[in-house]
Amino acid sequence: VLDAADPEYVAIVVPSYPSAGRICIGGHVLVNSVPLNETEVIRDSKFPFNTSKVVDIIKIQSKRNVVHIPYDLVQSSESEMIRVLSSVPKGSIVVIDAVTNKDIQKIARICVKSKVPFIPVDPGPFTAAVISTLFAPQEEEPRILLVIGSVTELTRKQVKHLTNVYTVK
Repeated sequence: VLDAADPEYVAIVVPSYPSAGRICIGGHVLVNSVPLNETEVIRDSKFPFNTSKVVDIIKIQSKRNVVHIPYDLVQSSESEMIRVLSSVPKGSIVVIDAVTNKDIQKIARICVKSKVPFIPVDPGPFTAAVISTLFAPQEEEPRILLVIGSVTELTRKQVKHLTNVYTVK
C-alpha cells in the first residue's frame, strides 16, 4: 500500500487486539500471553516464522525502514509521542506497542494530532479508533431554539423524529 501511496505517508502498525487476547509489548505479539511464534496458528501457517517480534517479521517481507515505538513511549506524554512520530522518516513502517484499548485510542488520537500522513495497519481496533477520532464531534453542538406553531400530525412526527435523533431540552 505504501508503494501506491504518496511518498509522505508512513504505515502505522498496531498489531494489538486486546479484546481477542492479542497485545504487542516490547515489539513482540502475544496471544493470550503466548508469543505469536509459539501459537498453533503460526505452526500450522503456510508461512511459519520463528519469532514473535513484529519488526523482524516485517523486515523479512519489506525493504522499507521499520521503526518500533515501545510501550514506555506510548505511556509518555502526547507531545513526546508526537515529537517521535514526526521524526520518523517518510515511507517508513512504524510498529507501536499497545496493551489495552485505551492505549490504542491514545495512539489513534496522537497519530491524527501529529498531522503525519499515515496508513493504519492492524487487525481492526486501531483503524476503528482512528475513524472515531477523525469523525468525533470537535465541539459542542450549537443550541437551537425552535418555536412550533403548527399542531398537524406531520409536525408531531417531525418533532418526535427530532427528539429521537438529538438531545432536546
